[in-house]
Amino acid sequence: MKQEKQIKTINILHIDSYDKYGGAQKSTVNTLKAIKLTLELSRQNSNLNSAAYRNNPYLTKETDLYNNCGGSTKHNGCARSQNSKYNFNFYVIHNNNKIYEEELNNLNIPNFSIKMKNFGDIAAIIKISKFLIKYKINIVIFHSSRDHMLGGIACFLSGRKIIKILTRHVAYNVSFLKGFLIYHLLTDHYIAISKYIKNILIDDLKINQDKITVIYDIRFADDIADTANTAAINAGKYADKDMDRDKIKYADKDINMEMGMDKYRDKTDTVGICTDKYSDKTDEIKNHVKKELNIPKEMKIVSIIGRLSNEKGHMTFLNAARFIIKKRKDIKFMIVGDGDLFNDIEEFITDNKLSDYIIMTGFKKNVERYIEASDLIIVPSGLEGLGGIIVESCMRKKAVIASNVGGIPEIIDNRLTGILFEKDNFQELADKILNVIDDKKMLNKLGNNCYKKIIDEFNPYRLAEENIGLYLRLLKLETFNR
Repeated sequence: MKQEKQIKTINILHIDSYDKYGGAQKSTVNTLKAIKLTLELSRQNSNLNSAAYRNNPYLTKETDLYNNCGGSTKHNGCARSQNSKYNFNFYVIHNNNKIYEEELNNLNIPNFSIKMKNFGDIAAIIKISKFLIKYKINIVIFHSSRDHMLGGIACFLSGRKIIKILTRHVAYNVSFLKGFLIYHLLTDHYIAISKYIKNILIDDLKINQDKITVIYDIRFADDIADTANTAAINAGKYADKDMDRDKIKYADKDINMEMGMDKYRDKTDTVGICTDKYSDKTDEIKNHVKKELNIPKEMKIVSIIGRLSNEKGHMTFLNAARFIIKKRKDIKFMIVGDGDLFNDIEEFITDNKLSDYIIMTGFKKNVERYIEASDLIIVPSGLEGLGGIIVESCMRKKAVIASNVGGIPEIIDNRLTGILFEKDNFQELADKILNVIDDKKMLNKLGNNCYKKIIDEFNPYRLAEENIGLYLRLLKLETFNR
């Protein structure tokens, strides 16, 4: 009698103590989404053989890592590969982050709220330790110093042999004490989101390069209305009930109803990522956004998108805008996002009498609409690990002008895949905006070139494979073979 293959369960926990939804949280959501999509796509042979699958620019034969990958176990967040020896269960502990919770629920990822007040929060440490024991966690992934300290101590108290990974998203300096405790005593491995971050870990914190893996942040092109991504993940759930796929519940219902986003879905019901599927709808989306924000149709839109904080360079953007507005009245400057600087920015706009030309939208979950509506995206950061908004913009073939800092040059090759300027130099930024804003040929060239680079180097399915491969390697398990 043939012996059945032993299935090993791997339980992976992300801990994130940040109570707002920013780039790091979106990166975690997208990483989990990419892993689940990769497994789900491989499971659905009918989709793998379809024209929609073959024509998807992100998918290649190499993507099919987990042939005939099965559905979830009793936890909806589990990803299972029938032809491999492993089940993957994913969990997230967050700091009462409601938007994060909603995004994770949309992916059916089990998530739990634990209040994490500070580095010495004993109650949080005890709760996390109990969680590690109850769910037999094998790997914990941290995203900031606070959750790293709390979770690292909890790992020790749990008595379990747990692999501790720090994902380093930013390039902040750390104190010697914090660096020693967190980076040397409480960490087994590091994920750096760019080569720039890796070099900082090596040069400033003296981390052995063998303990660092560079895995770029994952971004999806079709987060707009969360269509294909959610559809792919939920496909198995609905297929068993023979439910019409058009009845799949999308996350952003108000946008679907307002804009009729369901009609933008690929007619072949593409599962996964398709960066071209809205390309011929750009004008229509732009008109909707202009109508929503009372922007005249003839005005061009130059946008900055992201958290309103000092390191993101909003004052550089505002000063460049003020300079340009003195010369031209046909450009609207759009600030999408929320944060600590909201009132300061609002006051600057009022004091300089710029409210007719600069608009603040506040927080927007569906930022892809505003990227699509923009003629030019500006990323004037003073500090940036990589620049997720650049990746998202390039996926939509939008030209980007960005500061020459951090990991940004890993995406932007000056005047080839975008335009670089020296940080804080608002005059240089203003000049470069004026040089290209009317040059459609140059804008198209930059957008198309960056799109090709993203397709080649930021394939989310390949990045998902890199994450899974790292987990298995650290657990000293065999790596999946293609």
